[in-house]
Parts: sequence; structure tokens; C-alpha cells
Amino acid sequence: MKLLKSFLITFTIPLSVFASTPPAKVVEAMKQKFPNVKTMHWGKESKTEWEAEFTKDGVEMSALFNSDGIWVETETKIPTIYLPKEIVAVIQTNYQGKTLVGVDRIETNKNETLYEAELKSGIKIKEVVFNSDGTVH
Repeated sequence: MKLLKSFLITFTIPLSVFASTPPAKVVEAMKQKFPNVKTMHWGKESKTEWEAEFTKDGVEMSALFNSDGIWVETETKIPTIYLPKEIVAVIQTNYQGKTLVGVDRIETNKNETLYEAELKSGIKIKEVVFNSDGTVH
């Protein structure tokens, strides 16, 4: 019985973080920000943030909202060729031996544009977030 309780606690509590039904405020905020998106997958990013993953015009995206329905950020998959040259230069200099395998452009509620680079080395992938000028965020 102790083993069963331990198993349930170990695997049930972490799953609660990934609950899939956001508050109505969050759903309404998503509808207002992205009115033409019909299909999305919801997940809980943290105790106070909800993430909607979806495709818009054939592009993979995700939007993050806090529990009050306030938009936090949107991530958009972009081709690696659209990564700013300043960031490419930093990757070539400081991340030698790693392969750039994916890029997300991040627009935030602080009016920032950031870039998340997925850098692969062997089987490990490291995500590094950069400011537009190439500095690590």
C-alpha cells in the first residue's frame, strides 16, 4: 500500500501542473488575441500561467497567458535563416560544435522581441534565449 501511495503522489501531483482546462478569463483572452484560431492544445506552464499551442496560417505557435487572462508572450517557429545575423555570429563564436536545429521568435508584453535558439550537441538540445542584438537574455 505504501508503494501505491508513493507512486500516486509521485506521478499525480506533477500531472496536475499540466491540467488542460484554463480559466474562462484565459480562454477569452486567447480568443481576443487570436480570433481565427479554432484548434489549440492547452497546458499549464506554471502555477499561474497557461500556454496554448496552435497552428496559425501553417505556422506553429504558442501563446502564454497568466491566470487573470493577461497575455504574457507569443512564440512563433521561424526558419533558422531568419535569425538575426548578430545572434548567428554569437552562436558561431560561443557555441562551436553545436548545431542550430530550431528557432522561435518571442514577442512579449514588455514590447520585446527575443529569439530562442535550439542548439544540439550529440543527443542533447540546449535552448538559449537571445535579445535581438545577440546578447543572452
